[in-house]
Amino acid sequence: MFAREIEPKNPNTLFDGVQYTLYSEDGVHMVKVINVCDLLDSLYGDAWFKVDGPDYDVTSKAVSHWCDKNNSHYYAAEREDFFEFLAVREAIEAKKDCVIVEDLS
Repeated sequence: MFAREIEPKNPNTLFDGVQYTLYSEDGVHMVKVINVCDLLDSLYGDAWFKVDGPDYDVTSKAVSHWCDKNNSHYYAAEREDFFEFLAVREAIEAKKDCVIVEDLS
């Protein structure tokens, strides 16, 4: 098993209890960017990455539900095709103010 460092959460950068970073591609439209691991930590604590934790179908549905509830977009790509600016652009085009990002590598 591996250890994960947990950084203290800044209450000024929480969105529905999940740490985010503000990002703007054009300097006007601000989008909250949330790493999927931070979202899963918020939803499941450290159980989501354990062998006996919730399976992919369960966590996928939970992420999708969270996105629907919070006007958020989901973006995932393999490392070589993963670009945060594309995630933000997709969120803006979808008229969302938050994007969950996942590097599939």
